Amino acid sequence: MKMKQTLFERVYNDLHEQIVTQRLPYGTHLPSMRILCDSYHVGIRTVKDVMARLKMEGYIRTEERKPAVVIYNELNTNKNAAVQSILEYKTCILDVADTMFLIMPSLLSFSARACSDYDLGKWKTVYKNLDRKRPAAKTKTFLSFLYDLLKCSNNLLLGDLYTSLELYAKIPLLQNFNELKVLSMSHPEFDGVKRPMEALLNRDVPEIEKCLEVMYEAVRHGIRQQLGRLSREFPDITERDSTDFTFDVRYERNAFYIQIVRDLIDKIGAGMYPAGSYLPPEAVLAKNYQVCVSTVRRALAMLNEIGFAKTFNAKGTMIVWQEDESIIQCMKNKTLKLETMLYLSGLQLMAILIKPASALAFPHITKADTDNLLCRMDHPDFILFEGMIQCIIDNQTLPPLKIILESIGELIIGGYYYSMFYDGPSSDEAFTLTAKAAFRSLCDGNVHEFSSNLSQCYCHILTYVRDYMVKCGLSEAQKIITP
Repeated sequence: MKMKQTLFERVYNDLHEQIVTQRLPYGTHLPSMRILCDSYHVGIRTVKDVMARLKMEGYIRTEERKPAVVIYNELNTNKNAAVQSILEYKTCILDVADTMFLIMPSLLSFSARACSDYDLGKWKTVYKNLDRKRPAAKTKTFLSFLYDLLKCSNNLLLGDLYTSLELYAKIPLLQNFNELKVLSMSHPEFDGVKRPMEALLNRDVPEIEKCLEVMYEAVRHGIRQQLGRLSREFPDITERDSTDFTFDVRYERNAFYIQIVRDLIDKIGAGMYPAGSYLPPEAVLAKNYQVCVSTVRRALAMLNEIGFAKTFNAKGTMIVWQEDESIIQCMKNKTLKLETMLYLSGLQLMAILIKPASALAFPHITKADTDNLLCRMDHPDFILFEGMIQCIIDNQTLPPLKIILESIGELIIGGYYYSMFYDGPSSDEAFTLTAKAAFRSLCDGNVHEFSSNLSQCYCHILTYVRDYMVKCGLSEAQKIITP
């Protein structure tokens, strides 16, 4: 199990991102430290350290007994420093732009279909008045529309994903040079944001994907041209070796005890800890996860609460079969409800992303890869579906997309779903048959069938878990529709 970010990094990165992308614009008062502690589920020491760093770096101003104020102003940013921050990560920026071109048309198309008529109706009025706006205002309105569209999809991850891509493509920074828009508009097929906005509002799927592919190709073209000019103008700036892109799902799941809970559930579902067996002692778990014993105890307490385990004095923690009643009780817990909604959001997102990801990886999957999957199929601990997904991740040629798939994969560990079947995933015949069909398509060289079947596997899991959670009282899960 990987511990993704420290609590300090999580809070700092989120506030820094909101300031740089102007979601917290110049002059904004930040929430109080107490509210920030509650929002991020961290202690006052962590928040104080974050505020001190943001102040030192010139993003905020703090005064005694007054709220912190954002003082970062993109228009006054030192241009040479901005150029350096761009050119040091030139390859990463291009990779992120390629990733946006590959996945954003499908994600936005899905969001338009998932969005309610009421929410779209509000934007139709804005669209009617779009021609009255100046070009810069049109673009700003369209970007606000995209953010709102992703939020109204009810997926808890889409907004964060979109913001991360824009941030690491350095689009807010590149726009300060007043060149990106000109270069994008020079693309022969792109004539502005009006057509893609109209297609999204009308839920015209073929037109949406066509218009958005052209739009993101135009943006990608503009970024390439702009980076080329800056490289020629500043030839002494050396590019860094490592990628700068990260995508980490926030919320309290990043607390270490939550990560331990998720890892243990994965092992329970995979059969490593069957019902009736005992987990290792607390001290052993603490050593394995490199945390203190109190963190392990908090994780075990949650396992007890959600019905996966029972802890007995002097005996230890025994794995038990989860019952409906315990899940119904769990759905009354705010943290567990959020965890479940994140899980469903991750499944929904992977059902969409796995198609372009499969197509990108397919030419690089070798016969040795398929032979390896075939040899492991009869092993009792091997799950064919997960093996194929890992194969796709391993053969990704775009590092940002690989990071996205890995991050979501850690959120939607299969063990939670498999634990619903007493005999594991083999008990779900429909899921098993679809996974085998995907493998046959892989061996036959049929990329379309391969990606479609893998997407159907995710859709199957999403539908099963969502409907079960709705039955157990999580009515909000109904909003996570199957793609």
